Amino acid sequence: MFDFLGSESPTYLSSHALSQVVAQVRFSTQSLLSEPRGVALLHDSLIEEYPRLLSEQQQTITAGPGGLAASAIPQWRMTDLNGGWSCVVGPEQLALETAAYTDWSEMRGRLTAALKALSDITKIRVRERVGLRYVNHIDPGPDGSYSDRVSPDLLGLQARPGWRDHVKTYLSQAVFEDNSVSLVVRSGAGANVTNPEYKFMVDIDCYDENPSAYDVESTMEHFDAFNDVAYRCFCACVTDDLRISMK
Repeated sequence: MFDFLGSESPTYLSSHALSQVVAQVRFSTQSLLSEPRGVALLHDSLIEEYPRLLSEQQQTITAGPGGLAASAIPQWRMTDLNGGWSCVVGPEQLALETAAYTDWSEMRGRLTAALKALSDITKIRVRERVGLRYVNHIDPGPDGSYSDRVSPDLLGLQARPGWRDHVKTYLSQAVFEDNSVSLVVRSGAGANVTNPEYKFMVDIDCYDENPSAYDVESTMEHFDAFNDVAYRCFCACVTDDLRISMK
């Protein structure tokens, strides 16, 4: 998948550049998950990892002949006491979010446990989307630039001498496809791109929106493949010097 990225031997890298990791599965509407009773059943299965249960609203805006219409879809956030890991569930999705990523094995274990618990309380027939996203925030070098840390292909005009000192915002996006799988790479720096804005963002999002029959095993196989793509993509987006510093 996405063979142009080349092959990379898996190497443990420190996660200091990772700002957020999100794994999401969207599925056909499950009415049980729109009710507190159904979510309570799921929470009971995962309460050791996520003792807190918080109610949220997902805002959806729809454009129609009469203009824009806003609606709120109930969803719930289960978190650990430190807020480092969250499992977010609603009638049409389950997502695992973390700002405390260590390695794929931990992420995979938590995600598998959440999906199995979900399968125990409801019968999902169709998987609408599966996606994995890594958001990285990279510090500048001692000279204030990213030239020794980020691939020149991503730096673009802001890498030109004199230009960097006057760039307020730089943001680019590339979308790649391999059969039904999409890979989106967003990168940039400056105001409204990263917080704090002096970091350089490398946002890697790999997903498949092709509807298919749902089961936990095939879904996890997708996540394994996406994690490999994201790792190889990150390696292509940063310099060898940065990767060495992260080992």
